[in-house]
Amino acid sequence: MLWVFEEGKEPVGRSGRNLLRYLNHQDEGNAEFDGFDLYALRDIEPDEEITFDYGGWEEE
Repeated sequence: MLWVFEEGKEPVGRSGRNLLRYLNHQDEGNAEFDGFDLYALRDIEPDEEITFDYGGWEEE
């Protein structure tokens, strides 16, 4: 299960049985989330791992 926590809001859970379970942390990742949508920050090569900064979730 992937959980998203935002201060002052109820946690939101997503099933871990989807492709998101293959994402990994990197301080300067090659992708980022906008809500539950994932966007590449640059071209990602075939067989390259998709990474994002787990700590990069900020309130707007």
